[in-house]
Amino acid sequence: MSLNFLKIIREAKMKYDKIFLYGTGKYAQGMEKYLESIDDCLINGFVISDGEHLDKRFIQGKVVLHLSEVPYQGCCFILSLHKKYHDEIIENLKSKSYSHIICFEDMDFDNIINADNIIKMG
Repeated sequence: MSLNFLKIIREAKMKYDKIFLYGTGKYAQGMEKYLESIDDCLINGFVISDGEHLDKRFIQGKVVLHLSEVPYQGCCFILSLHKKYHDEIIENLKSKSYSHIICFEDMDFDNIINADNIIKMG
């Protein structure tokens, strides 16, 4: 895993009250497991879009919330889903006045190893 990746995540944790992984699928769960292995309190939970079916209220011991349940102040989102959804999710977050978004465009989520091309938004 890139040192830049870890640096951005740790800086976000110092700056924001809560950090959520956006998504609940294999990418988000793999990201959470990796981050948990580094520091068990980096991530506060998972977020899905309003209207999405909520299968479970907890995944890997972390809460799962609809976006409308997340407070506006002091939150940061790490997009943890296939990059084909990134633009749609970013627009959705911005339309709801969330501006603290971290997006790793070229992350190899299947292996969660490579985060050298990082885009930080917000």
